[in-house]
Amino acid sequence: EVGSLQDDALELFSELLNGGNTSVQDTLLQELKLNDGESRFLSHLHQRLGDCFRGMREACTRSQFVGSDLTPEAKLHAENAAQTVRFMQLMCEGHHTDFQNFLREQLGRPKQINLVQQSVDVLCFLSDAVGVAKFRSCQNDLALQLVRFLSEACEGPCALNQELISHSNAISAINEIVPSKRRHNKAMRPMRPGELDLRAEASILLQALLE
Repeated sequence: EVGSLQDDALELFSELLNGGNTSVQDTLLQELKLNDGESRFLSHLHQRLGDCFRGMREACTRSQFVGSDLTPEAKLHAENAAQTVRFMQLMCEGHHTDFQNFLREQLGRPKQINLVQQSVDVLCFLSDAVGVAKFRSCQNDLALQLVRFLSEACEGPCALNQELISHSNAISAINEIVPSKRRHNKAMRPMRPGELDLRAEASILLQALLE
């Protein structure tokens, strides 16, 4: 089916882009600009991330996404979202200015797909609805990938992405991820696996916003 073919293409491109392959980035961007005027590929990324987002919200409403026992469906939503955001990060890797801007807006097209804003929304949902202190492994992995993508979308710097993120609720989410020493001591809880990596990446995002 079409969706499966697009998902397979996403996995293939992720392998080709791994490590910041500028030649593949340029070729993919040119293809998307010249031969995908209806933004079908970006729409697929948007839908894939949106489906995961809606699934996480529904699971949270049913108290399945929050707590120690996550359902297989809730875990799959988080894993699929992380895979999608990882691909978006690879498109921007190496300060690829054109892709950084293209993932935010597609100039000259009537339908705009803002994957940067959508990623901010998912990160804020995780921070607000789930709570950083309650993250399970797959939730931490998703938050980690979102922060890495947002950092990559800003570095260079990309001023318009910096402005979008710095004027959003992402700053509150980062503040929850990187708490002050006083707040951490007050919590008096052991650090989860992956939590230190998430804090380190959130600090990098703050630096990218100030670049």
